[in-house]
Amino acid sequence: MISGASLSVLVLDDDVRFLESFREFLVLDGHSVYPATRGVEAVELVLQVPLDLSFLDFDLPDLDGLETFVRIHRHRPELPAIFITGNPSSALERKVLDVGGFALIRKPFDARRLRAMIREATFRQFPTAYKEIRDGETEDSSAPRQDRRQAGGS
Repeated sequence: MISGASLSVLVLDDDVRFLESFREFLVLDGHSVYPATRGVEAVELVLQVPLDLSFLDFDLPDLDGLETFVRIHRHRPELPAIFITGNPSSALERKVLDVGGFALIRKPFDARRLRAMIREATFRQFPTAYKEIRDGETEDSSAPRQDRRQAGGS
């Protein structure tokens, strides 16, 4: 969570069990979650809800994650997108970054890395919400790194 701030987060995944557990994780961190199981549904949500961040599954039954991102990006080019997949590869990561996605994370995710990724992805939108590193502060309150890289479970 960003220094007590709550984000509005779109989570797109056709695996309902994963979607629910991911939603619970984000809600426990204080975020509002807007779940979707299809790409078209995610695009509709983006048009209706002021979102701060999106998580997009790569393999979907209607649109793949890249096509969903392209459609979302037409309406909300500033909305950061983190792609999620159970089968990551460097080629897939390159595709994600080439179209303008923020990062690719692997299912199942590592909670600490995911929180860091959320901070990194939203830093440009909310720079004043992050504290500077001071004596005694934890890593969770520090400003994010500026590099993009693949994050995964450990």
